Amino acid sequence: MIELLMGIHIAVSLFLILIIMMQGSKSEGLSGVFGGGGSGTLFGTGTRTFLAKLTTVLGIAFMLICISLTIFFSRRSPSVMEKSVMKQEESMP
Repeated sequence: MIELLMGIHIAVSLFLILIIMMQGSKSEGLSGVFGGGGSGTLFGTGTRTFLAKLTTVLGIAFMLICISLTIFFSRRSPSVMEKSVMKQEESMP
């Protein structure tokens, strides 16, 4: 299960990188708030392209997969701190 999730995670991250690289810059960032981008609005009432929607979907998928992998790996084995405490308890006479 974890191996499948890791494969999907790698594929989503690569697609996310490619989709972000394909998008053109539109000066809709913080410069729009301070008057730099006249056509863009703060809350995005304009049209969104397919690539922007796909970026949002892939970003959400990336975050959800990160959270689920963290949960799976935390249940799989003890943490580094727990291992060091166990070593200290074993070394005490």
